[in-house]
Amino acid sequence: MDSNSPATLLVVDDNPTNLAVVCAHLTKCGYRMLTAENAKSALRRLERIQPDLMLLDVMMPDMDGFQLAAQIREREDYHGQPMIFMTALDDMESKLKGFAAGGVDYITKPIQHEELLVRIKTHLEVHQLRQELSLENQRKDELIQELEAYDMTVAHDLKNPIGGIASAAETFDLMDDLTDTEAREIVEMIKLGANQCQHIINGLLSFARLRKGHATLQVVDMEKLARQSIDALKTMIQEVNASITIEGALPLAYGYAPWLTEVWANLISNAIKYGGCPPKIVITGSIMGQKVCYKVCDNGTGLPADQDSMFKPFARNASAYIEGTGLGLSIVERILRRLDGAIIAENNPEGGANLTFYLPSANHAQ
Repeated sequence: MDSNSPATLLVVDDNPTNLAVVCAHLTKCGYRMLTAENAKSALRRLERIQPDLMLLDVMMPDMDGFQLAAQIREREDYHGQPMIFMTALDDMESKLKGFAAGGVDYITKPIQHEELLVRIKTHLEVHQLRQELSLENQRKDELIQELEAYDMTVAHDLKNPIGGIASAAETFDLMDDLTDTEAREIVEMIKLGANQCQHIINGLLSFARLRKGHATLQVVDMEKLARQSIDALKTMIQEVNASITIEGALPLAYGYAPWLTEVWANLISNAIKYGGCPPKIVITGSIMGQKVCYKVCDNGTGLPADQDSMFKPFARNASAYIEGTGLGLSIVERILRRLDGAIIAENNPEGGANLTFYLPSANHAQ
C-alpha cells in the first residue's frame, strides 16, 4: 500500500443491501472499493487486483467467509493483507474459528460505521508497519551478508598481492648482487601487486559510496558518457587491439551522469576483458515506450550458467565476467535499480554475451 494513495478495500457480502451501505460509507471516507457477492466472485477479483484489506461476510452460500479466508491464505499472491470478518454470530466458538482461519478482527452485525472505520484504519496501519519492519529486516540481513563477504574479500583478495609485494621486497633485501634486469623484475612485481591492491580497494570504495550516495536526476547524454568511457579505456583497448562500435545514435536517458559513467566503464571494460581475440564490442540504443534500452555486445565465450549470481556483491564464478571482488556488475545493478532501471545478461545465439540495461527515457523529466 502506498501511503500517499487511498487504500483499496474488498467487501464480500451476499446481501446486496449490506454491501451497498458499507461501500457507500467507506467510499465517502476516501477508500477505493471493490465488491463481491460471493466467495467465487471474490477469488476472481483477487486474480486481477490485490486489495490492502478485506471485509468478509461469514454466512454465505456455497463457501462461507471462513473457507474463503483459508483459500486466500493459500494463494501465492497473498502477502498478509488483513481480513476482517463481518457476521451476526457473536459466540466464542465462531470468533475463535474466524481467528484460526486467518482473520485479524471480528465485527458483529449490525455494523457500527464509526467502529468499522477505526478498526479498518488500525489494521491498515499495523499491516503497513509490519511490511516496513519486514523490509528493514531484509535490508539488515543483506547488509550483514555483505559485510561478512566484505571481510572475506579483504582477507582473501588482498592476501595474494600483498604477499607478492612482501616477497619481492624480501628478495630485494636479501640479494646484494642484483643485476639491473633482476632489479627491474622485482620493481615490476611490486608495482603489479600495488596495482592489484588499488583495484580491489577502488571497487570496495565505489560500493560503499553507492550505498550512501544521493543523486540529483536529470536528462543525460548517454552517447557522450559512453564515448568518454571509451576514451578513458584507450590504453586497455590498444593493449588487446579491441574494436568498439556505437551503432546509430544513443537516445537520451533520465538519470545521474556520475553513476552512469561508472555503468558504462564497467560494462565496456568487462566486454573488453572477456571478448574474443581480438575483442569486438558493439553498443546500441533504442527507445521502448517510457524506457530507453542500451546493449553492450561482445564476441567472447559467453556467460556462466548461473547468470543471476553475476549481479550479487562479492560473487565469484570460474567463468567470465566475474573477477577480483566481483563488485563491478553488482555496482552496475545497484546503480540502475536506484535510477528506476534494470539490467539483463544473456548469451547471444550467434556467440558472445549481451548485457542490456534500461533507464527511464528523457520524457520522464517532463
